[in-house]
Amino acid sequence: MTVKKTARIAALALTAAAATLAAAPAALAGPAGGEATVTGVIWNDLNANGLRDAGEPGIKGAYVGVLGGSYTTTAEDGGYSLTAPSGLAVQVHAADRSGWGAVWGPEAEGGSVFGHCTGESGAVVLEPGQVLSGYDGGFVTSKVDYSPAPITLSPAKDVYAVGDVVEVLGGIGHEGPGCAQLFAEVQLPEGVTKLDRLGDLRPYMSDGPRTVTGWTADRQAPGTPGAIGARFVVDSPLSAATITVKSAWFDSNPANDSASVQLNAS
Repeated sequence: MTVKKTARIAALALTAAAATLAAAPAALAGPAGGEATVTGVIWNDLNANGLRDAGEPGIKGAYVGVLGGSYTTTAEDGGYSLTAPSGLAVQVHAADRSGWGAVWGPEAEGGSVFGHCTGESGAVVLEPGQVLSGYDGGFVTSKVDYSPAPITLSPAKDVYAVGDVVEVLGGIGHEGPGCAQLFAEVQLPEGVTKLDRLGDLRPYMSDGPRTVTGWTADRQAPGTPGAIGARFVVDSPLSAATITVKSAWFDSNPANDSASVQLNAS
């Protein structure tokens, strides 16, 4: 990956993360009738089970707030208390901590109430003077292992003919304790002309004559790959030409970041 491409991907990731906090400074206006209080604890979920187990420490300085409203920071023990408007459906948000090497942990009954991939709680309408406690959330160490999904060629043939239109579809997913954005790239061989891009990943760079790029603006849960591919026409005879689908982001195990399929044509 070139330095220019790496910088572009990093900028996109930072832009998506910054959008999460864009609404934080704004004041959320509620009807007359008083305010409510939300309290909880943000902690380091060492075993990534969504529950605060013995020995798991609180996180100091984490930002927690009402979406569209004001935020506060957690105390030494990870505890926080914030005011929220009454009479409105509000969501509490634990701000991203990817800059500290941590991401939101899983939700669990009696544990974290924040979405695994969003850091947002469910909506709740509060009464004036109500104290809503137990709005806790765990963070896990960010450790992502990207890997490709199986690649398919359609129609499936051992040998294609010049002029055949072929679709290749693969994907990139990840495993790890948290949610992560997906970045992928398809590389087509010389001797084919790309017609269209396929899949549900959006382009993150301008696609080349024989490349397709894709990413997810939102974080995806482990085991949910995004699809990416291309439709192309075979221009010339090919012998064991290679089509590759690979992750376009860094991870903890780069050895399994790509998969390939061979293309023969006469």
